[in-house]
Amino acid sequence: MPEFNATLVFVMVSFIIFMVLMKAIYFDPMLKIKYERERKLTDDKNSAQQFAEDYERIHADYQTGLQKARKEAHLLIQEIRQSAKTTAQQTLSEARSAAQVETDRQMAELHNWREATYGQLESERNVLTRAIIAKVTTGGRIKTASGS
Repeated sequence: MPEFNATLVFVMVSFIIFMVLMKAIYFDPMLKIKYERERKLTDDKNSAQQFAEDYERIHADYQTGLQKARKEAHLLIQEIRQSAKTTAQQTLSEARSAAQVETDRQMAELHNWREATYGQLESERNVLTRAIIAKVTTGGRIKTASGS
C-alpha cells in the first residue's frame, strides 16, 4: 500500500496554491479576455447586420428618390419643350404677321411708285406726242438718235 507522508501533503498544498495563483493571475484574465472578445464579436456582428439593414434601407430610399427625380426631370423637360414649341409658334406667327405688314407696306409703296411712274410716263408721252404732231404738221423733220 502506498505510504502518505508530509511530502504528499506539501505537494498537494503547493499544487492547490499554484492553481489558486494561476487562476487569479492567468486563467481569470484569459477567461475575461475570451468573454470580452466573444462579446465584441457579437456586438460587431450585430453592428454589421444593422449597417447592412441601414444600407439596404438607404439604398432603397436612394433608388426611390432617383426614380422620382428622373420622373420629375422628364416632366420638366416635357413642359419646357412644350413651352418652347408654344413660344416658337407665337414667334413664328408674330414674324409672319410682321412680314405680311412689311410686304403690304412695300407693295403699297411699289404701287404708289408705279402709279407715279405711269403718270410721269403719260405726261412725257403726251409731250412727245404733241412734239411729233407739231413736227408732222409743220413739215419738219424729226431728228432721231442716229442723227438722220
